[in-house]
Amino acid sequence: MSDELIVLDPTLPAASGRARLAPRRRSLDGLTVGFLDNGKPNSDRLLALLAARLRERHQLAEIVWARKPSIGQLAPPGMVHDLAARCHLIVTGIGD
Repeated sequence: MSDELIVLDPTLPAASGRARLAPRRRSLDGLTVGFLDNGKPNSDRLLALLAARLRERHQLAEIVWARKPSIGQLAPPGMVHDLAARCHLIVTGIGD
């Protein structure tokens, strides 16, 4: 253990510079979209509404659903790996 004390100053100016956005597809057509429900009240409703809207606007290949077993815990690694393997993109959200 070190006797050194590190002090972080949140008032320092942010680093400046230009950043480029990652390449974007024009459409979600043909993609598989995963939805990870965090288990909070109404998160399932929010994600279902978003899924319905995406289906209206895009020809999705598939929608994959998963729900965390507990609000206060991380999603199990197996669940995360399964979603990552099956989906082109994953949406998660909170409720309340």
